[in-house]
Amino acid sequence: MGRPRTTPRRSAWAAAAVAATMVTGTALIGASAPAVAASVPRVATAASAADATPEHIVLTPTQHPDTSQSFTWRTGADVLGGQVHIREVGADEWTVVDARDNASLTSAGVPTRSHSATVDDLTAHTEYEYFVSTGGVDSDTYRFTTASAPGEDFSFIYFGDAQNNLTERWAPVVEQAFDRYPDAVGTVDAGDLVNTGGNDSEWTEWFGAMDGYSQTRNVIAAPGNHEYSGDEFLRNWKSTFEYPANGPQADTTDGMSEGDKQKAAYEAQMQIALAETAY
Repeated sequence: MGRPRTTPRRSAWAAAAVAATMVTGTALIGASAPAVAASVPRVATAASAADATPEHIVLTPTQHPDTSQSFTWRTGADVLGGQVHIREVGADEWTVVDARDNASLTSAGVPTRSHSATVDDLTAHTEYEYFVSTGGVDSDTYRFTTASAPGEDFSFIYFGDAQNNLTERWAPVVEQAFDRYPDAVGTVDAGDLVNTGGNDSEWTEWFGAMDGYSQTRNVIAAPGNHEYSGDEFLRNWKSTFEYPANGPQADTTDGMSEGDKQKAAYEAQMQIALAETAY
């Protein structure tokens, strides 16, 4: 028997002026913030290191989003062995894919751990349903659609700096953008998603604003300078998002001069630093 489908919330918001322009392959969203916004449900945070409840669920694209999909979510740090359960909508059997348990972090005083998995061998332009589980606790069930064949038109929503007043001001913009463009395949988030990358409560507000959307559409994001604030090695960023490891590569050609070797050593360090931030 299938699990119930979870759909994005459709709360009533106070009026916000949203100006948007959409063209093939892109959407630009700008907004003047509302003076008053309705209360936005906050995504719960782990209560303890043993809390197995999946939170901060997010889809991120692979190099081949027509045939594969990456998933990340978070639990308490003591919880290991996460899984993604996935099937085509209407199919009888679930495919189960084991997740990788990432390094633990301390978030708002609670030790937490994220879990990431990439599911391959999917079919292009096909609707799937999935849920994630850790420690015997399942998430709600969500749906997403794989990318179409290369060359086909698509649209996405572009967000600039979310950064401040995420619940009161940015969440209504997200809501209205998706209401206006419900077929957008996801979002491109151009840095400064939060004001302080090391502030867990701000990430909780960001996921609260994206609740129902980050689980059903891809989030394509790049870190801004504010993601480094309080988290200079981007441990929160790299724990939160699973992006392709196809960024800049160090030159390791044999027979280098001494100067080239120094350059290669620098590039090797930059390759590590830029992993999952440039892709």
